[in-house]
Amino acid sequence: MAVTVKQWSITPTVSTVSTGSVAFTVTNNGTVEHEFVVLQTDTPAADFPITSFEGEKDRLNEDTAGTNVGETGDMAPATTKTITIDLQPGHYAFVCNLPGHYGKGMHIDFTVS
Repeated sequence: MAVTVKQWSITPTVSTVSTGSVAFTVTNNGTVEHEFVVLQTDTPAADFPITSFEGEKDRLNEDTAGTNVGETGDMAPATTKTITIDLQPGHYAFVCNLPGHYGKGMHIDFTVS
C-alpha cells in the first residue's frame, strides 16, 4: 500500500485494509524531513493533545496516544521506505510526529477490518 507524506498531509491510497500483514511503501514528497508513525488507538487522529515527547516540545505523546505498531523513522525529502506491519482489527492513526508536524495537519484515520 502506498502512502505519501508531505507538508502538511499524509495520504494513503486506501483508508481501510483487511487484517494481516500490510506493507506500507512511504514516500516523502515534501521539502523537509517527515516520518510515518502507525498508532493503534481508539482516539480520532485529529484529537491527540499536543504536549512533548522524547524531550521535544510540540509533539504528541506516543506512549499515551495508543500503541505504536510501526514507523519509518525520519525520512529525508525525496526518499521512500517500506515497512511491513501485522495489523489487527481496529482503528489506527497515521501521524508525523516530528516537532510541529502533527499540529499542522499531518494525521489521518485508518481502519483495519
